[in-house]
Amino acid sequence: MYAYDIAKLPQWQQRVWAGFNIAPNGPVSAELLASQMHADPAETIAPEQEFADLLVALDAIFIEFNGSPLFSAHDSREKILSSIHRFRALEPTGLLELAKDIARLTADSIDITALRKIVIPPTGTKWGSLKFLENVLATKVRADEARKTMTPLFGVYELRLGDAHLPSSKLQAAYEMANIDTSASPLEQGLTLLDRTVGSLRAILEVMSA
Repeated sequence: MYAYDIAKLPQWQQRVWAGFNIAPNGPVSAELLASQMHADPAETIAPEQEFADLLVALDAIFIEFNGSPLFSAHDSREKILSSIHRFRALEPTGLLELAKDIARLTADSIDITALRKIVIPPTGTKWGSLKFLENVLATKVRADEARKTMTPLFGVYELRLGDAHLPSSKLQAAYEMANIDTSASPLEQGLTLLDRTVGSLRAILEVMSA
């Protein structure tokens, strides 16, 4: 909070802020200075917001492509969306819970029935929702490109299983698929998880829009 804004508050509110004040452990962020001192707010879009926007955009492009949305309607969609933010990951278990909620609105919500109109697995082969989507992408780009595009979402799906006593080797592989640096702070890992998810969804949209 910018100190000048605190000074403009009523005195009783200033006392409340003062009671919860703590010394910062680093400098003021560049974005806050740009906004408050230079009246030049950052033009970036938070991945939390972009995630929600991309879900809508992907539904729209799949309706145009195949006549059906990519994701099935979810009664708790808005509630889950409100809980998908980097501050869930203030500790390692929070990161896994964040991954679980992301997976609920991605892998768990993909309408496999609609994708079966586009691709069908070989006889004797069973595909999960993400594999179905990967093979749909492979009808428009090379198989290796489709796999690379989907890898972060596979990582998120594996991470959601982390709080169910996933073996450490598989958990580490999930971190690698999501391209998360496990030596970073949990909050940074949460931001990376959202960034990688958004990047994957954006790439899927680009493939399907081509």
